[in-house]
Amino acid sequence: MNNTRIKILNACKETVEAKMTYLEADKHALEVSSQSETKSSAGDKYETGRAMIQLELDKLKARIHNARLELDVLNALPDTAPEPGVVRPGSVVHTDKGIFFLSVSLGKIEADVISVFCVSTSAPIGGAMLGKKVGESFAVNGNAYKVLNVE
Repeated sequence: MNNTRIKILNACKETVEAKMTYLEADKHALEVSSQSETKSSAGDKYETGRAMIQLELDKLKARIHNARLELDVLNALPDTAPEPGVVRPGSVVHTDKGIFFLSVSLGKIEADVISVFCVSTSAPIGGAMLGKKVGESFAVNGNAYKVLNVE
């Protein structure tokens, strides 16, 4: 596996794991808050407060689930570049407008002292570059990109 690709993949995993840790801490804090909610003389105020906390818990659980799915995708990527010279999931794609890692949508990360945009194949730019080869171009939202290298 290319050393830069390893560093990018590890940075992605660290980013997702940090997100999961943060979300789990928020979930725990909400669960504690929910358990400490005491019934007040206001009646409906107690039920409304618990319902609001439950809605937030449900949102956090969905975000934690999505982060786990992202980590599963990252862990399933092959140890070597999928097919050198051809953009596939797991490829590091150097374009004239930046470097992309076709994996999960994490946005811009710093890895190996370079900025890399982590994009999913379901994102418009990820889908547009799939299957492209070195020297080919693609366009997204009126912006043209040229593939310079694929690792």
